[in-house]
Amino acid sequence: MKKETYLFSFTQKIQQAILKLLNFENNITNTKIYKKRGEFLDLRYIKWDNNIQQKYDQVFFEKHGFIQNLSIIDLLFNYGPETKKYLNNINIDFFLNNIKNIS
Repeated sequence: MKKETYLFSFTQKIQQAILKLLNFENNITNTKIYKKRGEFLDLRYIKWDNNIQQKYDQVFFEKHGFIQNLSIIDLLFNYGPETKKYLNNINIDFFLNNIKNIS
């Protein structure tokens, strides 16, 4: 992998690598113009209920309990090839119904 100068480029490469590892289609595109408010469901400022993440096995569960809100990297390291199955089984409606606030 080429050394990236900018964090944004590096992040894009990581996203592409993760999507490839999970055999997900890469439909990510960059916006041409930044809009503070758009005509879409903007989930950037949601406040989630702290207890809604579906738990998965983690290495230090016995010592620390389930640690939520970690990155996809944690899920990949703990689930390996089963990560895609875990993600496909997430009930999106469950998450959307538990959104507390959209600012």
